[in-house]
Amino acid sequence: DTPLKCFNLFLDESIIKQIVTSTNYSMEKQKNKKVKKIFETNPDEIRAFIGAIILMGINKMKNLDHYFSKKGKIGE
Repeated sequence: DTPLKCFNLFLDESIIKQIVTSTNYSMEKQKNKKVKKIFETNPDEIRAFIGAIILMGINKMKNLDHYFSKKGKIGE
C-alpha cells in the first residue's frame, strides 16, 4: 500500500522498541567514559534514521556532504 506500511512489515513496533532500548542502554554505558551529556533516542528518531539510511542507499551521491546540502534535493 504505502511506503510506511511496507517499512512496518520489516521493522514493526517491537523491533523499533528493541533498537531504542538497546541504543539507549549503550549510550548510558558510555556516560562519563566518552560522552558527557547523553540524549536518549525514541522510536520516531530511529525510524527517521533508518529511513535516511535507506534513502542514501537508493540515491547514491559522490560525497556524504551532498546529502546535507541545501542546494537541490536528493535525487536531482
